[in-house]
Amino acid sequence: MFLEEEVGRINDILKKMDTLGKNIVWGAAENTVRLFQYTDVARYNISQIVDSNGNGQSFLGYMVKKPDQISWNEVKAVVISSYYHEDEIEKVLLEKYQFKGLILKLNAPGQTKPFYSHLARTQLQTPMEYRHILKRNEKFHNLHQGERIVIIGNGPSIKETDLTRIRDARKMVVHNFYLHKDYEVINPDYYCFAKLNKTEKINDAFYSELISQIGQKSASPQFFFHIADKQLIEQCRDFQDKAVNYMHLANLELELYEDVDITNQMLAGQSVPVDCIQLALYMGFREIYLVGVEHSDILTRQYGYFYDRSESIIGDKDMGVKPNNETTADFRKYLRVYGRLWQQYERLKELAENKGVKIVNATKGGLLDVFERADYDMLF
Repeated sequence: MFLEEEVGRINDILKKMDTLGKNIVWGAAENTVRLFQYTDVARYNISQIVDSNGNGQSFLGYMVKKPDQISWNEVKAVVISSYYHEDEIEKVLLEKYQFKGLILKLNAPGQTKPFYSHLARTQLQTPMEYRHILKRNEKFHNLHQGERIVIIGNGPSIKETDLTRIRDARKMVVHNFYLHKDYEVINPDYYCFAKLNKTEKINDAFYSELISQIGQKSASPQFFFHIADKQLIEQCRDFQDKAVNYMHLANLELELYEDVDITNQMLAGQSVPVDCIQLALYMGFREIYLVGVEHSDILTRQYGYFYDRSESIIGDKDMGVKPNNETTADFRKYLRVYGRLWQQYERLKELAENKGVKIVNATKGGLLDVFERADYDMLF
């Protein structure tokens, strides 16, 4: 739900008021400030603002009165503008003041925060130069309505997982998956990349070689790259005939991120499966299975993959990994990164449940405990 949708919902409630009558808003706090800021409430002959703590102070151009100072038999409608005390105020109006007019409550069933705390669509919009590119992603909206997909990570458990068993399933893979011995057999439908982070050792030349190798080995997956890497991808000859799509990954506030729209900004994952889950939700999949997504390095202090790092173009150029695969990050940094990652997974789980989508972790082992667990060999 976006702010614009919440405002529209409230405006529909306010339409029940007659502009010729005497109408009152009960509440002299932020909810009322936002009500006047965003909605059409000022159109409806608001004659007074009431608050239990009213002491004659000025508020939005009104002198705030206490409820006992109001002749309630003269009031046509009351808009209760209080997120936390809506039911309590309604009870006072009915029982103490015997109010017979129209009572308008603004909170929706199950609402978990004030209406003005929702994200505005404009806060998710991408820069103007990207919009026409990202708009092309509309073709993926609900493309796989009701289907299931397997998102395959690059964790070491993949070595113990027979992926040929899902050759006929919808599949999405990440980064260096092209190194898998059965890549051509598995033939993924989608191939997703996070932003290609450059360092003093890993530059455009290395990434160009990586992308070229993937292009040469890939048949016909739909590729997703970060929009910031568009120029590098377009310069790669081995991608000239590939189906390339772009995402705008951004550092969004989790509590305000309430819907996935890949034609606008998406949540930049601390790990690429977060990006994949968002793509799958937008595409309408009803069952999302994770395989090879361990996140165990916070305990082992070593990055593990199903492939040998020497097989990768980047290989020992990754400054965050020592030659023995040991990570260079200190534990404090790990806690911050993994705390954020778990919060991202938890938020996506909430979004999925709101859509009736099930996310299942079918990885063999690993630490990821946000989602329901299942045995891969029993599923496929």
